[in-house]
Parts: sequence; C-alpha cells; structure tokens
Amino acid sequence: MGELAVLYQNYPTVTLRHFARLAGVAYHRLRDFLRGERQRQARQQKKIEAQSHVLQLVGQHPTFGYRKLYQQAVKMGSKVGEHWIRHYLRQQKLNPAPHRKRRKPKVETLPESKWPQGRRVQIDATMIQLPQDGKVWVYQVLDVKTRLCLASMAFPQLSSFNALQSLKAGISELKKYVSDNTFLIQSDGGSDFTSAPFQAHCKEIGDWTRCRTSQKGGMGILERLNRTLKYEMVFRHDPQNLAELKALLQKFQLWYNTERLHASLEYQTPLQVAAQEGKILLSA
Repeated sequence: MGELAVLYQNYPTVTLRHFARLAGVAYHRLRDFLRGERQRQARQQKKIEAQSHVLQLVGQHPTFGYRKLYQQAVKMGSKVGEHWIRHYLRQQKLNPAPHRKRRKPKVETLPESKWPQGRRVQIDATMIQLPQDGKVWVYQVLDVKTRLCLASMAFPQLSSFNALQSLKAGISELKKYVSDNTFLIQSDGGSDFTSAPFQAHCKEIGDWTRCRTSQKGGMGILERLNRTLKYEMVFRHDPQNLAELKALLQKFQLWYNTERLHASLEYQTPLQVAAQEGKILLSA
C-alpha cells in the first residue's frame, strides 16, 4: 500500500478512485492509508526518539535490565512502555548477560565399604517453626557408636559458621569420653557442610563423607534423633522464641544421654555405653 501511495503522487491528474481501479485495490483502503500518513509519520518519529532514548540509557547503565531501564526512563519523563523496552533490547541483542551462579561439583555418595577410616560422627540441621521468631535451625551432632547427642544448638539461619561451631562443640564433648583422634564426619550435601571452612576442619580432625538417609549406616540415624527432639520435647513444651528453645535443647541433650534407653544399645543409655568404653580404654 505504501508503494501505491508513492506511485499515485506521480499522477496528479488522475483521481484517487480511478487510480485505485487501475491498481486493482479497494478505493477506501487507499484513501484511509493516505489520510493516516501524517499519524504514521508522527508515530515513526516518536518511535525513533524512544529508541534513541533507550540506547542512551543503555550506554549510561550497561548492566541494567529492562525493568531498571524503564524506571530510569520514567524518571526522565519518557513515556516508553516497560515491555516495549524489553522487546527492543531483545531485538537489538542488548540484553545484559544473565548472572549465572557457579555451582559446586556434586559430591558423590559413597557406600559404607568405601568410607574413610575414623570414628563416625554425624551432623545435620533440622528446621523448627517458633511463634515469635519464625523459622530457626537446630544443628545436632551425634556419635554413631554410643548414640551420644554431642551438641544441640539453635541458630536463626543456616551457615557454614554455625555448622562449624556446632561440630567443634560436639567433637570437644566426645573427647571427654573416648581417646580417638581421627573422626569421620558424616552429613548430607548441604552448602553449609560442603563449604571450604567446614571441609578444612574435617580434614584437620580426620575426613568427611556425604551420606544419604536411606543408605545403610547413613543419615537416617541422625534423622531419628531429630524426630525424637521434635516429638518428645519441642511439640510437648511448645517454645515461643529462640531463647526458650535454647534452654529446652539443654534439657533435651541431658535427658537423651542419661535417661532415654536405646534398643540398638541393648536398652542402655548413651552415657552408660560411653562410660563402659572409657573404662575399657583406661584399663587397656
């Protein structure tokens, strides 16, 4: 239609209706096209100005996405649309490269036959919802052989520092009962356990391996401890905040180690088994 409009300008003596008949197009379509020429030129000029404005903003803020560019355009009085900017950036291939988080290589889960040597100590974190403080996390450390709850510490968030602090407290408690100096730390593949500080400390005291809940000798042992904590203490006493939970954890650790009987320990308490092991080591 645009080519016909240009061609029609070369025949000023021919009526528009006659020209439309000769060109084989509907008269009303050609007429409406010519009448809207001024509006189209205005829209085209507005589009060119908008594109120039967006290119200027891209040069000033090369890392901004289309939303931030739209906010800047609004501040400067431009009336371009947010999704128009998005479409134009994509068309001109001006979208900034998306940030890609570098993922650590996946740690392989080894079977029990391939675990490194050392006394097995497990650590895990479980989430507890408190009425006043919301979600908090309880790190628990367990000696697999005696089932001693070595540490039970609550924090407002997961972090490698909190995991490392809990592990150090647990190992320090275990050394009161046993003479082992090499430990095999077992955990899942959480980022707090695969972090560099946590891994470095595991190498200092022995080694670390990733375990699954379902595998033999895996994290199912500690998951049972987490369940006991919730059903025997947290759900019964209903702590309201982090301070009350920390006080309850001290009572839980004492009760679990000195009163709760374990079928896997021939219905003895963890502390009784740890004391027997200590006597054997002392007599040897």
